[in-house]
Amino acid sequence: MDFTSAGKTLVYPTNYDPADTPVMDPLFNSTDLGTTFARIAQSLTTQLRNITITMMEGSTQRFVIHVQVKWIFLTFPILLTVIGSVYVVLTIAESVKMKMPVWKGNTLSTLLFGFDQEIQQYMREILFLHYGKLMNRVDE
Repeated sequence: MDFTSAGKTLVYPTNYDPADTPVMDPLFNSTDLGTTFARIAQSLTTQLRNITITMMEGSTQRFVIHVQVKWIFLTFPILLTVIGSVYVVLTIAESVKMKMPVWKGNTLSTLLFGFDQEIQQYMREILFLHYGKLMNRVDE
């Protein structure tokens, strides 16, 4: 492949042999270039540090991560969590006060205890006629 630049012809060598450059051999044979370059950087660092045995005076720098929290963006989710928790606690307290049975696997508790007395009584009668007994009837 020929390239012309400022009147000069640049030609890529066609008789290149990687064995001629032992420094480049690890790059040609590498399957993981990231690890290879990390090892090269570590080797160069070690070599430069070991050139002389005299200690040098100086200062070092280190990156420190600082986190800045914008609390305004957290107020709404925190407020919703607090309101939801208060609602759950009040619901549990009201259920205990009303001595309602715990019906974890059935939605009938919501239907039977969530309406006014007239609708609750009507639904209990329907359940009694349908099932022949009242399900977990609460003594009033």
